[in-house]
Amino acid sequence: RRDAARHGDRMSVERGSLGVTLAIAGPRYDDEVLALSRALRQRGARVRVLDFTGLPGAHTLELRGEEPSYDGRALDDIDALFIRRLRFHLDDEALAEAARGSDEGWHGALDRFIAATRVEREVGALIWSALTLLDCPVVNALEAQLVHPRKVHHLRTLAAAGVAVPPFVATSDAGEAEAFARSQPDGAVIKPLRGLLKSRLLEVGEPLPVAERPVLVQRYVPGSSVRVYVVGGAPAAAGIMRNAGAVDSSVEPTGVELTELSEEERGAVTLAARAAGLPWSGVDLQRPRDGGPSQILECNAAPMFANFSRRTGARVPEALADYLIERARGGPAWTEQEERP
Repeated sequence: RRDAARHGDRMSVERGSLGVTLAIAGPRYDDEVLALSRALRQRGARVRVLDFTGLPGAHTLELRGEEPSYDGRALDDIDALFIRRLRFHLDDEALAEAARGSDEGWHGALDRFIAATRVEREVGALIWSALTLLDCPVVNALEAQLVHPRKVHHLRTLAAAGVAVPPFVATSDAGEAEAFARSQPDGAVIKPLRGLLKSRLLEVGEPLPVAERPVLVQRYVPGSSVRVYVVGGAPAAAGIMRNAGAVDSSVEPTGVELTELSEEERGAVTLAARAAGLPWSGVDLQRPRDGGPSQILECNAAPMFANFSRRTGARVPEALADYLIERARGGPAWTEQEERP
């Protein structure tokens, strides 16, 4: 009581004066986890960080019947869960050693990498099982987290909903991929079907790596790359992403500039996020240089936002915190202005 009197409102905020508990699944050191935790606590919410990167070892996750617990503490007090990231640790040193190329190093590294991958699959199965048992809103829902592993399905879903998506082909046929690339007026972009690799502009006559892996080839739309943060299914902030000239805006970034969306762009972004089932999303939009209608490239289920907010002053963590608190109190997943398709 003396401590509460001495520290006043600060202690009240730390205790959670709102009476709601928000859990964040993600690494404790993650910029987004820190920024969102701060915004939630400033509003009086209690915060629990579920750092699954430390499994198994630094942290524990247990299922006993239908009662999941983390570090020995039940998860039944959680009013809403935000999934920042469910990526698990792999043996990065093994990968680095493999890349150096000696035969002995390669085989040792490969063995350790395979072992780490097996552990990741087991840990992932436990996490997925535990989170499905939580009796609270989850943002974004577990199934909706599978946007990147199902990129082609994601793009087809957007197109089927009437979202303007640049034409594309996903194929393991080199002839089909090359014919599609040649037919595009401004060139074509090669993209990863799942992630890790960067998108890049195809060079004229460049052989495609179809013999090694399937490829996703999409029409190149010259113009400006815009990242739009969607909260509750509606745009909350948007910025033009600057870089050194690469097609992928995450390659050699040089800055970001806040921008206003047109009514048509707001409608397209809202439709895309809702068609994807992502009330929280980072939607990538391309504004054509020739002034034509903007195109939606994809919706991200777990976008980074801390650096964007620091650079622009956009209050994305605060908007997200307000939304999560409303969800914890029983509020709707989607804003009421428009209904989900």
